[in-house]
Parts: sequence; C-alpha cells; structure tokens
Amino acid sequence: MKDLATQMIDIELDPHDIQALNSADAVAAFFARLGYNTDVRTLQTANNLGITAEGTTRPIKKIELIADQREAFAGRTNSTWRNLA
Repeated sequence: MKDLATQMIDIELDPHDIQALNSADAVAAFFARLGYNTDVRTLQTANNLGITAEGTTRPIKKIELIADQREAFAGRTNSTWRNLA
C-alpha cells in the first residue's frame, strides 16, 4: 500500500465545496475528504501558538488543530489550523 506522500489523488471540487466551509466540522470533513488525518482535532490557545499581541488575540474565539500529516511527509510537519474568529 502506498503512503500518502507518494499517493497522488485528484478530487473534483466545485465552488459549493468551498462555500460549504462554514464551521470547524465542515473544514475537518473537507480535509478528511482530501485524505488528511482529522482524528487529531485539538483545541489550542493563542498563547500556545506564540500569538501574544492583545490586538491579535482579542478577536480570536477558537483555534483548533484540524489535521496533521506528520507521518506522510517523512519528518516534515504539515499541520492545518483553523482560526474560528
């Protein structure tokens, strides 16, 4: 079985697929459809991510790790974060 790093998959997308990204669950489902591991969903804080400027942190309501493909890229981290402001 090929690993994700060597697997090439084309997925047909249309404007509705992008317009439907209106929540963290919708974003997670989209990334799962693209083949990402979304079982790692984890709530974060702005401080955890090194975001400390008050003007930047004030509008942030929620930050969540949606997908992580560490294994697929041989040591290179490719994490996808969704800022739900």
